[in-house]
Amino acid sequence: MNTLGHLEQLLLNGEITEEEYKERKEIYVETILELYVKGFIEKGELYEKLNQ
Repeated sequence: MNTLGHLEQLLLNGEITEEEYKERKEIYVETILELYVKGFIEKGELYEKLNQ
């Protein structure tokens, strides 16, 4: 299961609040961008992970 889909499922199941969902998603996106900027992942991988 992809990361963002997992977060959405947690939200839909009531396991996290909407605020927690937004916070976790923001941290995920920032982390993926940092990995790209530092050269650990390529541009294609960045888009793939963000669009899952």
